[in-house]
Amino acid sequence: MQETPMKLHPTRLAFLKYYAGAVVALIVWYALYANVLGLERSVIELYGPYVILLVVVAFILVVAAEVHVLTDAYAITDRGMTQRVGILSIKESSVTWDRVADVQMHQSFFERILGIGTIVVQSSGGDEEPEVLMRSVGGAVRVKQTIDDKIHESKAPRQAA
Repeated sequence: MQETPMKLHPTRLAFLKYYAGAVVALIVWYALYANVLGLERSVIELYGPYVILLVVVAFILVVAAEVHVLTDAYAITDRGMTQRVGILSIKESSVTWDRVADVQMHQSFFERILGIGTIVVQSSGGDEEPEVLMRSVGGAVRVKQTIDDKIHESKAPRQAA
C-alpha cells in the first residue's frame, strides 16, 4: 500500500527578518508621510520623493520571502526524496532511500526555538554537494526522524505476504 507523499516547503518563520524589515519600513514611511514627528514642511518636501522607496523596499522584502516559501518544494515518499527549486529555471534532484549515505540536520539557536532547521541528505557515490538540501523546514526534528525511519524501512528485509 502506497502512502501519500509528505510535501514540504520552507516555513515563513525562517523569513521572519524579511517580514519584520517590511513592517519597519512601512512604519517609518507612515511616520514620515503623516508627519507624526512634526518635521518642518521643507524637510518633508526635500525627502518626500525618497520616502516612497520605503514602500518599495517593504514590497521587495515580502515578495522575496514569499518566492522562497512558494518555489522551494520537498517531497518524502516511500521510494525516496525529491527537491524542486525555482520559478523560471527549475532544478530538481532526487535520491532513493537505498542510495542515502548520510542525513544531517542543522539548527541555529533561534531555529531550535522556532522548531525549524535545514536537513542535508548526501547520497552514496555522489559528489560533496548534497543530493537534497531542505532549507528552513518547519518541524525539522520530526522530518529528520521520518527520513531516518524511511531509510531503516528500506534496508529491512522484505516480508513475503
